[in-house]
Amino acid sequence: MIDVLGGISHPLSEAGAIGAIGIAALAFKRRRSGLALIAAAVAWAYLCATPAFALILYRGLADQYPPKPPTDYPRADAIVLVGGGPIPRPLQRWNAKDDPALSTPLGFAVALYRHGKAPVLASVGGSATANFGRALRHQGLATPHLLLVPGSQTTHEDSTFARRALPPRAAPVILLVGTGMHMPRTLASFQKQGYRPIPAPALQEPWIARMPHAWLPHRGMWFFSRASLHEYIGLLYYRLRGWATM
Repeated sequence: MIDVLGGISHPLSEAGAIGAIGIAALAFKRRRSGLALIAAAVAWAYLCATPAFALILYRGLADQYPPKPPTDYPRADAIVLVGGGPIPRPLQRWNAKDDPALSTPLGFAVALYRHGKAPVLASVGGSATANFGRALRHQGLATPHLLLVPGSQTTHEDSTFARRALPPRAAPVILLVGTGMHMPRTLASFQKQGYRPIPAPALQEPWIARMPHAWLPHRGMWFFSRASLHEYIGLLYYRLRGWATM
């Protein structure tokens, strides 16, 4: 499923499909429709290669749940870290407001824990869970307060595996930590499992926002746009499968 979503989320794959339909239309003597489709394919490939449009796609996801300082969140039953992202530098000052670690989900989860926002921190997802566990223990989290949930490969599995591993409650309140771009699908997936999640995205600012030429195409923007499109398509797919709330 992930490979399929990855393929159809790439702007060049989408532009290629539109262009192929346009060429087919030309072959069937539908000149106006064919040329319009080919022009649309070129325009889509161009737009997705520009920092300005890639940032629009990103903001459409991340701005749904604006980040806040760790101190502004209420207490919850658990902090659930999904994915984790890069491991921050091993500083003891992870809860400092100006610390770069707060821009990573892993560092932000530690900051929430150090501010007493929940008695348990659970790290869910992927093969890197063991590495996150070592990093969290290095930051002083004792085993009774740290729960590692390995093995999941998708956001749907993240939510179902966490539901099995966390202490049973009817509708546990959790601080859900991840990236802003991934938060809409993550939140909807955990809501489907009966959680009452509070979105707690890391304090990220995409480097793309600092690029000087907003409408000048850049090859790297195709991959940035693909990541956002993957989330839009993925959320739709999850809702159709019944894996996420509407």
